[in-house]
Amino acid sequence: MKHLVITCILFLCCAAAKAQVAVGYFPFNYSMVQLTSSPEKLIFGDARMQTNSFISNSNIELAPFINLKRSEMVNYYFGVGVSINPFNHNDGVSLTNGYFITIGVRIKPLNINRNAALLFEISPYSNKDGNSAIIRTNLGLSYSFKKRKGK
Repeated sequence: MKHLVITCILFLCCAAAKAQVAVGYFPFNYSMVQLTSSPEKLIFGDARMQTNSFISNSNIELAPFINLKRSEMVNYYFGVGVSINPFNHNDGVSLTNGYFITIGVRIKPLNINRNAALLFEISPYSNKDGNSAIIRTNLGLSYSFKKRKGK
């Protein structure tokens, strides 16, 4: 499992270096920062890290997403992912916290700058044992750094 997580992180970093990248912040509930590779493409990757917590309690979420519908102003997307805590291994606890499904919308409301977006997501989450679950909602902001043409 450890190798799978490291491979996923490396894949997301490499994909981000080769394509457009978006950074985001979800200030409510768990306060998470987000790094997304190519959110305008059909398939894109997403990595999130929980902030405002002790390092040993910081959770990381990894997920591939698919854009179900894309337009100039709105993208609708769907994905499944895993929540991990790399520090759990130090305590002899499983690296995996749980699993989630996300259905979201990326709204690009500014006519002068379509790089800025408002994100809203509904994300059912289950712990790794499947004996506890929650329906999460996320509201956040994102900004895409688009790759210049000809480079």
